[in-house]
Amino acid sequence: MRKEEKIKNIQLRTLSILRKRRKSKEKKKRRNILKNQGTGIKQDRISKNKYTNQVENVIIEGGTNFTLFDNPDNVLDIVNRLDKYKKPTNKIRNIRIDLSNIEKIDIAAISFLLAKVNELSKIQRIRIWGDTPSNPDCKKIFFDSGFLDYMTDLSGNKFKKQSENFIINVGSGTTRNKKVGKTIEKSIKYLTGTESKYPPVYSIVQEICSNSVEWANPKMSKNINWFLGVSYNGNADNPEATYVMTDVGFGIISTLNRRFGKYIEALKLTKDTEVLERAFDRKYGSKSGESNRNRGLPLIKDRHSKFYIDDLIVITNNVLLDFRKPENTKIMSKSLPGTFYCWKINLKCIETWNKIEIN
Repeated sequence: MRKEEKIKNIQLRTLSILRKRRKSKEKKKRRNILKNQGTGIKQDRISKNKYTNQVENVIIEGGTNFTLFDNPDNVLDIVNRLDKYKKPTNKIRNIRIDLSNIEKIDIAAISFLLAKVNELSKIQRIRIWGDTPSNPDCKKIFFDSGFLDYMTDLSGNKFKKQSENFIINVGSGTTRNKKVGKTIEKSIKYLTGTESKYPPVYSIVQEICSNSVEWANPKMSKNINWFLGVSYNGNADNPEATYVMTDVGFGIISTLNRRFGKYIEALKLTKDTEVLERAFDRKYGSKSGESNRNRGLPLIKDRHSKFYIDDLIVITNNVLLDFRKPENTKIMSKSLPGTFYCWKINLKCIETWNKIEIN
């Protein structure tokens, strides 16, 4: 019995020692985690057996006015700050976007933010999270926009659909094209009560996408990032559907300067607003000489000039081009990395299109 008791006591002591060691390791691990959270230091293994021990914690404040139309400089500042973190690094970057203090917000800014967040989320070592607006009105606009359809909560659960508004990822695939078509049909139902096609808007979306592919760097074409947003507004007597489309890329002005710089210089155009206006008038040819090239922008302007769409606004690089109110066209103090389109359709637009169809 004594021998058995001794063996049992040895086993118990061994187990006790192992438990203490395990607790000590767990305590040390928790202490290191807390230390790392406070200092931004964390060890992370990377390729080729090299190590880095840095975590970069970034907070980007949304300010109080997060609107692309009323206060573009603030939105462009946020987008440009996010762009700085696209460069590869051995650091893990935790980017927090704080929108909690916003007092004014619009679907345009939300849509462009989503396109930029989506672009960054594809880059390794970047983690993005954020705070929604505290202001009840802004919070409702944000939740209703469709932004959260692409996000998850801290538990990894998807958010429930908040409204009939949409922000959808657009591409060249058949499935995505069907999704775009269905979204446009639903917007027509909101206006008329009947779900039906509306070719003018569908053709604009197609042209924006094809224009982006055409102008993009071939190596970057796989990463082209378009989002189409549709929000419903107006009232019962005059309902409206507002479309916003973001193209995260080089921007029209940058592309024109790269492709036709010498030609533009020879024309002695001193303002980028003039350069952009001529692009929508199809004043620049294609370097490839193909007849179907560079028709996208003129087609978009044509749809507006014929009143199939209304209130067309284009923001690209440092230019805001307002087709409805040319006096609002201006050079901005900051540059947008890409192109943003906004237009509306209402019952009058649909009636104008239907008259052409009948004739």
